[in-house]
Amino acid sequence: MNKAKMREQLIAHEGLRLEAYRDHLGNWTIGVGRNMQANPVDRELGRHVPYPGGRITNNEAMILLNNDIDRFARAVQQNLSFYPRLSEPRQHVLIDMAFNLGISGLLSFRKMLQAVRDGNYGRAADEMLNSDWANQVGRRARTLADMMRNNHSFDGIAGPVTTGGGGSTGGGTGGGGNSGGGGSTDPRDTDPGGGGPDPRDTDPGGGSWR
Repeated sequence: MNKAKMREQLIAHEGLRLEAYRDHLGNWTIGVGRNMQANPVDRELGRHVPYPGGRITNNEAMILLNNDIDRFARAVQQNLSFYPRLSEPRQHVLIDMAFNLGISGLLSFRKMLQAVRDGNYGRAADEMLNSDWANQVGRRARTLADMMRNNHSFDGIAGPVTTGGGGSTGGGTGGGGNSGGGGSTDPRDTDPGGGGPDPRDTDPGGGSWR
């Protein structure tokens, strides 16, 4: 994983907001998709950030984002034994999906993960796109599926800007669905053991991927 590239990708997909706001699910969110209620920021920043009305600096937003990237990368690696063998772009796809869905949401894509484990990246991309999640997040899913299929790095193109719980600089919201290119499914679950919604993969049940 390249953390600088991962930051760029997530900011484009999630957006960046320095003032606390409510996402479309009503969760207080700040920075790059940090759900302040589920994952308080005070300890990490060494000061109290209230909501409503709280603000953070860009540097503080990057501290939170770096911590979240580390947390999700660790969770993905702990749950997917094949993760270290993947190319950097494909590692970034899995971290991005975990960031968006929560680790359990990513793990519910059983057929997709089986295909990744088998090295069948075209099928994995097809499974990503054949899901309710892809319908909900739109361009973000298409971008990630293309990265998975063709093994190329993020091209820097963000999803459409959304408001009303959406992010401010590039994509969708962080904590509010964390969807960048479209509506969301779940507030950011930065706890690696936390649950994301079931994205209803075409066959969520099917086989182990470890």
